[in-house]
Amino acid sequence: MRRKAYQLEHQHKLDLKGIGMNPCEALEFTKKNKIPIVDLKFVDLLGTWQHFSIPVEVLTETRI
Repeated sequence: MRRKAYQLEHQHKLDLKGIGMNPCEALEFTKKNKIPIVDLKFVDLLGTWQHFSIPVEVLTETRI
């Protein structure tokens, strides 16, 4: 049971480090691959690690 839960949780997890996409391509990628949530990670100007997740429905080209 635990293994099945892990598989479901991670089935959409993709690491796109180093892949350059413009906003239109990123939105198309999420639709094509049925990705429900986008996980955003970055370091702010003060060097603090920031991390949050948002549903794909909230994304638009101007918000990326």
